[in-house]
Amino acid sequence: MIISLLSVIILVLSIVLFKNHERLQDEKQSMYERFLNHLYFSINDSINSFTYLIDNKPKGVELNEGIHQVQLQLVKTNMVLNDAHDFMNSEIYPAQFFRDAPDFLYGMKGTVSNSNSKDEYFYEVQPLAQDGHLDEKEIHLLMTLKNYMVNAKEEMYSKKTHQENPNLTITQLNNILLKYLNKYPNEIYNDAFK
Repeated sequence: MIISLLSVIILVLSIVLFKNHERLQDEKQSMYERFLNHLYFSINDSINSFTYLIDNKPKGVELNEGIHQVQLQLVKTNMVLNDAHDFMNSEIYPAQFFRDAPDFLYGMKGTVSNSNSKDEYFYEVQPLAQDGHLDEKEIHLLMTLKNYMVNAKEEMYSKKTHQENPNLTITQLNNILLKYLNKYPNEIYNDAFK
């Protein structure tokens, strides 16, 4: 009798634990899909803020406001990635692009090593709004930054959903981030100006 009762209790507990495990897995998957959606549209919003500057070439106060919007979108996207890494799954790669790209908006200095030789050279990027308008060199820099994000967004895209691919694994996402959005400032400089 006791053995039968214990067997029933063990069976019931096993079913409850299994169902709870299933529910937690479904919840984790749902959270990851929401994260992918949020990341996809944060990248899209960042792209749109760059597009505004490139297409409209605003001047003066409007340029300053546009640059500020770009910075806000990049910071927002950086927060989405970092929060996912910190609070959801530490395997999600927190791409440094969204942290470093705003530096190009407000000016920066650095050195670049030539991979083919041992030469190093100094570079300086002036703040975009310094003279109140965007010149062709600055437009090219904005296009370079935007294109990194466009390429990442395209790789995240699903024809089935017409937005992000909800079946994108963390490994696939990390490969996209590493391929397009793992750029050091000197690499961005070389891509934009060399």
